[in-house]
Amino acid sequence: MKLLVPKKTSNKKQKATAISSLASGEPAALDAGGSDAQPSGRLDGKKKEKKKLRQGRTIEAVEFLMEKKKEADLERELKKDERCNKAFALQEERLKLERENFEFHRKLEEDKIIYMDLSTMTLDDQQDFEDRKREIRERFYPSAV
Repeated sequence: MKLLVPKKTSNKKQKATAISSLASGEPAALDAGGSDAQPSGRLDGKKKEKKKLRQGRTIEAVEFLMEKKKEADLERELKKDERCNKAFALQEERLKLERENFEFHRKLEEDKIIYMDLSTMTLDDQQDFEDRKREIRERFYPSAV
């Protein structure tokens, strides 16, 4: 058994506009003048003004962020240069200390040679140490020899 249900129909009137004709699949009629005027005939409204404002704010925000990034990059570069300069100064100081340490140990060895007792050595060894003493004295006292 089938029950019959009556169809409901709407009593509302439908507007006949260009939009409804587009929705129905029929092409809308163009303006008679064929100009580039807006189809709705509205001027730039608040919506477009707000859009332009938002775009302006976005550009300003991007510019602000780029400026901040440039400042941060500059500061980072300055800190990097400062660290490099400190590292260079420390390395120079280390080299200086190593040179002084080398000179100190060299002087100790030369003092041992100069004050060494040669009486217990063979003649060849004595001659060799005498040559070394002369070289050391010439280096420290060039005008004395």
